[in-house]
Amino acid sequence: MIETIIMDMGNVLINFSYKIAAQQVSKLCQTKPEVLKEFLFDSGLQDSYEAGKYSSAEIFDLFKQNFKANFSLEDLKKAACSMFWPKPEMAELAKTLRDQGYRMLLLSNVCDIHFGFIKENYQFLDYFDHLVLSYQVGCCKPDQEIYHKALALADAPPNKCFFIDDLLENVKAATKIGIVGHHFSEIAELKNTMKTLGIRY
Repeated sequence: MIETIIMDMGNVLINFSYKIAAQQVSKLCQTKPEVLKEFLFDSGLQDSYEAGKYSSAEIFDLFKQNFKANFSLEDLKKAACSMFWPKPEMAELAKTLRDQGYRMLLLSNVCDIHFGFIKENYQFLDYFDHLVLSYQVGCCKPDQEIYHKALALADAPPNKCFFIDDLLENVKAATKIGIVGHHFSEIAELKNTMKTLGIRY
């Protein structure tokens, strides 16, 4: 029987689009989205940022070195966080699962700029007993280390933990160590899986 629910954040509890953020940040930097993509994503800089290898101040310095437009760190934060919008049905499901007595963990690849914005603007974080955030723990999904960090807080063996993520590679990594996984696409399918597993919602 499942005792602990482990949920991803982006595109599970909250919608996001890197395309929207890229458009806004590239406009701020007075460059083309494809140039920004090469600088931030193709280089692996965003992954390193989410793994906590850079602070937001250090990332801002790199932006200022590479793009000569005049903008502040607050301007960058605003542009970078333009990509989020609510997913109320999933936030409500998280609350319901918490109210049903399940131990709740959030497991997310996220940088501190994005997490700070979400913390200020969304309530669903209140429904979790523990937050396992990549930039705080120093590793990212699908690295096995981050799942073991989550299990250390789960207070349940892997086969009694249910993990929900929108990326299949992350789900596969969790199932390799015995966690029960669900590749999320839409809430009706998720509820069907939970019903099969006897999860109350």
